[in-house]
Amino acid sequence: MTTKPTILLIHGAWHTLAAYEQLIAIFKSRGYPVVAPTLPSGADTTPPNPVEADISLFSSTAQSLIDEGKEVIAVAHSYGGTIATEALSGKGIRERKERGLPGGVGMIVFIAAFVLQEGRSLEMNAPIDIVPWAEYKDDLKVIAPGFDAGPVFYPDLSKEEQRKWLSTLVKHPKECSFHSPKKTVYGEVDVAFVYCLQDQAFPHFAQQAMVNAIKETGVTFREITLDSGHFPMLSMPDVLADEIMGLI
Repeated sequence: MTTKPTILLIHGAWHTLAAYEQLIAIFKSRGYPVVAPTLPSGADTTPPNPVEADISLFSSTAQSLIDEGKEVIAVAHSYGGTIATEALSGKGIRERKERGLPGGVGMIVFIAAFVLQEGRSLEMNAPIDIVPWAEYKDDLKVIAPGFDAGPVFYPDLSKEEQRKWLSTLVKHPKECSFHSPKKTVYGEVDVAFVYCLQDQAFPHFAQQAMVNAIKETGVTFREITLDSGHFPMLSMPDVLADEIMGLI
């Protein structure tokens, strides 16, 4: 019996793993082991270097799985793309196989995620002044006062569901938008991107622009488009899971 790869879920900003529970449950029901750590940057007490804390956690988590000889498929959503891009560099399964080593990262599936170039931060790609619903306050990136973020994050959910998920939001440090990757994983592993057409938080045109910038360096993406908002794992979890498993 062939062992299925382990899915490493790298969730997005402001949200807890609760928003991903349906997707995780579907993966597990179909025999895929899932590892889903919580981003340290969203803790009540912000770490001194929040992005580095996120990168360190997911790098060490991936390495532990690889050291067990496992193939890892990373699923990175939104800000999780920033983390995957750097944390998983140097862990590709192809290069490890060439060295006679077992395990490694076989693919990263980016879901409406930030695919940053080395040395270029999210703020450099998408300055906050073009995002009317968010602002910087002290050391945090916050929802702008008086702005209803429900239609931004979840345009394809009911108002009741929007309010439910907005009530679960956690902190997101300002530094996360200014982090520039010191290294990137593109070219080391297979990569795929799930575009979300109704996304108001990270609009479809911006998703395409980031992906196209990476493509210009010679990287090939497998691409899927969903008619969803920023959180297809809430509005269409079965469809999203099917698309991801079709890539593996």
